[in-house]
Amino acid sequence: MRNIIHHILKFLPILIAALCFAHSTQAQVRIMPLGDSITGSPGCWRAYLWKDLIDNGYTDIDFVGSLPGQGCAFPYDGENEGHGGILATNMANAGQLSPWLEQTNPEIVLMHLGTNDVWSGRATGLILDAFTTLVGEMRANNPSMTILAAQIIPMDPEGSCAECDQRVIALNAAIPAWAENLSTAVSPIYVVDQWSGYDAVADTYDGVHPNAAGDQKIAAKWYSQLTTLLNGGSSSTSSSSSSSSSSSSTTSSSSSSSSSSSSSSSSSGGSGQCSCNWFGSQIVPLCQNNDSGWGYENSQSCIGRTTCENQGQYSSGGVECGSNSSSSSSSSSSSSSSSSSSSSSSSSSSSSSSSSSSSSSSSSSSSSSSSSSSSSSSSSSSSSSSGGSNPIDTVSCSVNLANQWNTGYQLEITVSNNDDNRVRNWEVELIFNSPAILRGSWNADLSASGSSVFASSAGWNDEIRPGQSASFGLQGDYQDELMVPACRVVQAEPF
Repeated sequence: MRNIIHHILKFLPILIAALCFAHSTQAQVRIMPLGDSITGSPGCWRAYLWKDLIDNGYTDIDFVGSLPGQGCAFPYDGENEGHGGILATNMANAGQLSPWLEQTNPEIVLMHLGTNDVWSGRATGLILDAFTTLVGEMRANNPSMTILAAQIIPMDPEGSCAECDQRVIALNAAIPAWAENLSTAVSPIYVVDQWSGYDAVADTYDGVHPNAAGDQKIAAKWYSQLTTLLNGGSSSTSSSSSSSSSSSSTTSSSSSSSSSSSSSSSSSGGSGQCSCNWFGSQIVPLCQNNDSGWGYENSQSCIGRTTCENQGQYSSGGVECGSNSSSSSSSSSSSSSSSSSSSSSSSSSSSSSSSSSSSSSSSSSSSSSSSSSSSSSSSSSSSSSSGGSNPIDTVSCSVNLANQWNTGYQLEITVSNNDDNRVRNWEVELIFNSPAILRGSWNADLSASGSSVFASSAGWNDEIRPGQSASFGLQGDYQDELMVPACRVVQAEPF
């Protein structure tokens, strides 16, 4: 026994040196947590995330940033770029990110930004423009940068600003389409849903900043997506620029809910598979990673099973399994407001029916929306047939009532190109039953004239390729009864 111990002690230094050398030659993945005080002051979700990674064998990681870690419940790798009070718009306008990137050279960025912009009343479009600038700076530092962009945690209006909760919803609804248009194969952008399942009251200590329970929820969402990437796979919530459609995702919590307006190239059905018949008018895939709320997986919107099942008190929709759940339209917009529970609606919303829906869109807009206690999928659609400059008959638009509260509402509009040619400089007209009262918009430039609202393409979504679509949204107020507006395309130039 003494000889055995002697030999072990003799070779122990060599063994330790060999292990150290092997570890040193294996490059660590440099990860930058980027955000505001939710990320950095002290941002203990970073501590929980680091511990979860280390405990599960992901030891070759290095959290980087120009700021040191702060006190949490245990030691951890705390470097970060969580700057308290910072606005994404100010960060982008002042060029603040580039020096931080040059100092740390990350390979992956975890970005949770926009809370202070929302608080300051910045428009969703301006926030997304700032995100685009920041992504450009990331790619200038590292052309192969991988970006995980969060749909940010909710805000309690009692603890923040009266309209902050709805502004967060608007921003989160626009993030997936923004990411999808900007993502590339070399530098992908993955959307991480930090909003679903997060309670702005129970999971924060002031309606804005996470408490210990909130920190752990945030860490778990990052962990799920980050480990998929570290394992060499693609995140289930990736937004690829080559996917066939721009889809928006609006998630759901216990205090408010909203629905996504479109799902392109979905194939969620088939024998033995299940999908959601959302309010009897739209077939939506069931999420694989979330049991409740709305999510964004495989470049399309999805819904948790329990959320789908709980809509039954409001409509005939619900979970459908087997062949009846099939939905495989190559360019499906939100289905019309006729509340048919038949699953064959997946093909009836294609381009072949867009021209016939034109004559019925005005009548469908007069149907009342669902109860304000739930989010409705009532919609109207119309193809272009007259008016405007160079209208194209095969370009159509649809309107989806994504959310409704008190005297306010949120609409999501999808403009679909069913032609064989690319189009650009698109413009649509939304026709309300009374003068429109607008409160905000994203992904389009809006102007109002009486009961009509004209929306034209923003710079980054000006072009729509064949079989693809562009989405935008708006928020507004109504007085007596909310009617879903009719929609028609008044301009779309082929090229």
